[in-house]
Amino acid sequence: MEECPRRRTGYRITVRRQFILAALAIAVALILFGIHAYRYRFVGQNSDLVRLLPPGDLNVGYADLDLLRRAQLVGLFANVKVAPDKEYSDFIRESGFDYTRDLDAIVIGTDSSQTFLVGRGRFDWEKLKRFSLSHNGSCDAAGCRVPATTPGRWVNLITVQPDVLAVAIGQSPAGADNLRPPGRRVQQDIPNAPVWARLSHAMLANPTTLPLPMRIFAIDLQSALSVMIWAQTDRLQLKAGFVNRTTADTAKQQLEIQTKLLTAALKQSGEKADSASLAGMLTAGNFQVIGNDLNATWPIRPELLKALQ
Repeated sequence: MEECPRRRTGYRITVRRQFILAALAIAVALILFGIHAYRYRFVGQNSDLVRLLPPGDLNVGYADLDLLRRAQLVGLFANVKVAPDKEYSDFIRESGFDYTRDLDAIVIGTDSSQTFLVGRGRFDWEKLKRFSLSHNGSCDAAGCRVPATTPGRWVNLITVQPDVLAVAIGQSPAGADNLRPPGRRVQQDIPNAPVWARLSHAMLANPTTLPLPMRIFAIDLQSALSVMIWAQTDRLQLKAGFVNRTTADTAKQQLEIQTKLLTAALKQSGEKADSASLAGMLTAGNFQVIGNDLNATWPIRPELLKALQ
C-alpha cells in the first residue's frame, strides 16, 4: 500500500525535472535568438541597405545579385564598371573580393568626389584586414583605413553586421562613418525590382558618363525632380517626377522626338534597330504621363541580354 505514494512522488519529480529542462531549453533558445537578432538587427532585408547611404545628391544603384545569380544573369555585371573610382577597382582586384560571387545584394552611391558601397553577403574580414595592413593601412575595432593610390584619398571599410560590409572611398579616412547604422528614412519609393538606379541631378545636368543613346534621353529629363530606372525580366522602366503635369508633358514630347531622331539616324547610317543593341531597345520606347510623373517603358529582348553577357 505504501508504493502508490512513492510512485506519485517519483512521477512528480520526473515531471518537474522535465519541466525544468524544457524551460532551460526554451530560455537558451530565446537567448540565442536574441543574440542573433541583435547582431543582425540593422539589415533584415535587402531594401534596408539603401537606408545606410548618406543623404545628398548621389547616383544610387542597386542589384539583387543572389536573384540574378540564380537566374544566370549575374554575368551582366561581369564587365560593368560599377564605380568611377580607380581606387575601387584596385581594391576589388588586390583584395580578392568578388562582388559577383561574394555578395547577395549591393547598393552603391556615387558623386563626383566619393563612392559608397554597402553589400550583404559573405566576407573574409581577416583577409580584408591583411589587405589593408599590407597597403600601409591600419585597422581597429571601428574598421580599416587604407591610403588610396591617388594621393589624399582613402579606402575605409567597416562591418555593419556579420553579413554586411560598408566601404567608402574619398578624401576622408573615416568616410565609412557616414554608413553606420541606424541609417535614415528613405523618402523616395524603391522599385520592387532586382536592378534599379536613381540618377542624381548632377548626372542629369552633365550626363557625359552615360552611353551616348542614354545621354540624349537624359538631357530631356534635366528638369525632373527625381528619376528612377529599374529593370524587370522583359522590360526597362523609368519614372520621372516633375513639378507639374505641363513640364511632364513637355518632357514626354521631347523623348518621343528623340526616339524618332534615333530611329532615323540608325536608318541613315544603314543600321537596323537591332533588338540586341541598346540603341535598338531605345527606339521601341513607350511614354505616358500620369499626374506629374512621366513613365517610360522599353522592351528588353532575350537577344539583348545574351549580347550583354
